Amino acid sequence: MSVLDFSSDLLQPDLRGPRDCSRHSEPSTDGTSDHVLRPGTAIVVSLIYCPEVPSGTRYELARRESDGSRKSLYCGTLSHPAPSLNLARIRRRGACLGANEVVLSAP
Repeated sequence: MSVLDFSSDLLQPDLRGPRDCSRHSEPSTDGTSDHVLRPGTAIVVSLIYCPEVPSGTRYELARRESDGSRKSLYCGTLSHPAPSLNLARIRRRGACLGANEVVLSAP
């Protein structure tokens, strides 16, 4: 029996980091990490690299296609007091919907 290799069929993660989204705040230019969610700001990250987020954070799940087009799939607000469970909720819903990008907006 032979072993099948599907590694070439896997989607490669987008390692370019956060992207600017015109209706959200600009990425940080003060030397701090763009993956730190500060009050009044928004970041765009890959679903895989999404950080833990606090309760009250608004999020949008989206699908970014290879041609650069973006389709919004779901918007919501996180309510669990544990940041790790909020992250689990984002990842699960994102996986179910086929999302590969998350926009996080701090309360």
